[in-house]
Amino acid sequence: MLRYHCRLTTLALTLVFFGLGYGGDAHGQEQGDWPRLELSEDHWDFGDRDQGTRAKKTFVLKNTGKKALEIRRVGVTCGCLKLEMAPTTIKPGEERKLEVNLDLSQVVGKISKHVIIDSNSYGFTRCLIPIRGKSIPIWWLEPSNINFGRVNAGTSITKKFRLHIRPGLKLKIEKIKSSHALAKVTATPFGKTEEAHGYDIAVTLDPTIRPGPFRASISVTVKNDIKSFATVALHADVMGAIRVTPRRISFGGVSRGNEVQRELDIVKLRNKDLIVSRAQCSDPRVKLELEELEKGRRYRLYITFKAEGKSTHASGRIIIYTNDKDQPVLRVNYQGAIRP
Repeated sequence: MLRYHCRLTTLALTLVFFGLGYGGDAHGQEQGDWPRLELSEDHWDFGDRDQGTRAKKTFVLKNTGKKALEIRRVGVTCGCLKLEMAPTTIKPGEERKLEVNLDLSQVVGKISKHVIIDSNSYGFTRCLIPIRGKSIPIWWLEPSNINFGRVNAGTSITKKFRLHIRPGLKLKIEKIKSSHALAKVTATPFGKTEEAHGYDIAVTLDPTIRPGPFRASISVTVKNDIKSFATVALHADVMGAIRVTPRRISFGGVSRGNEVQRELDIVKLRNKDLIVSRAQCSDPRVKLELEELEKGRRYRLYITFKAEGKSTHASGRIIIYTNDKDQPVLRVNYQGAIRP
């Protein structure tokens, strides 16, 4: 039996609350003089389904009013839902079927979406049918990002992630590929098929990686028709023997015509053979002065910024040149604002 009226939208509820009779005409026609949309069910909770599941749900739309019901548009809020119904007109007392097709091939986790029906029904023109449930993944990588943090140059470090396979399923890795030759990867199976199982995947950063930001990714390909590919992102900050403090310069807000000065220390942790030959900046408002504080080990860079010119902000990069083969060029970003 049809017994569900579509829920009123917020706008409709507001108009009804203030006595404006949403959906009525200027002559205050009664509800019975208008088309009225009723549904066989007011939602679809498909529960927990395996990733890759395809299912169908049929909703019956009935016009219980006294005038023709115009279904002007039907739509969805997710690519995992497809509808089988075109805009149509439903005469009083007649019904139409709305087929909702669910495809969980490309989605995992909790799902909360809607089917949208726009019509000329009394009391509301838009009806939302909630579609809820959960797609249980076949396999997944955890975590999806690995941050090695700060790593001293010349050292090797290893971190792991896991390829989890749903209990009861047998899957094999077809290929594991690193986007960077200096990020080595190996995979070792763990667990039994009927229990929690999959692969432990170890990623090792080679000690020859040069100092600076390191970015790479590991791609995993599995023989499976529903989901065959996933990636894990790698991040590291490889620290050389030369350290720059601070790593970024902020001048803050400087009144126009005034100057502000900041200091930058350049220190070599191993061996006292450091030579900083020069520092430069392309911004004429930034003046640099280099001083050697400890021979072969420590330098200080004095940075003076003068707030002048038409621009209201300053940002750029200071370049520092050294004799170190691993860190011949050091780059430090700066920023500031010019106040009136």
